[in-house]
Amino acid sequence: MPDAAIRLGDDLPELSATLTDETNTPVDLDGATVALYLRGATVAYDESSFTAEKTGDPGAVRYEWADDGLPTDGGLYFGRWRVTYGSGQHESFPNCGNGFVVEVS
Repeated sequence: MPDAAIRLGDDLPELSATLTDETNTPVDLDGATVALYLRGATVAYDESSFTAEKTGDPGAVRYEWADDGLPTDGGLYFGRWRVTYGSGQHESFPNCGNGFVVEVS
């Protein structure tokens, strides 16, 4: 079962998440940038990154699909959010396994 789904040619629904630490506390995104990374799970698709937005709520991020951001082939994709903190350090969410699953149909 995918964590999110979108139909080819659509730009809604957006992907959104609240990024939390190991204690389930929203991470502090002040001074940070966030990117969405996608790679093919069941299709040939090299990992690509897209600029995501912080929504203003603690730990909350989103990605609004754009013409250059939606894969052109239906299938399953692994996704992760990558935070670059003001210090230059990076952290991925989720930070283990393949990430969350997005179905494009």
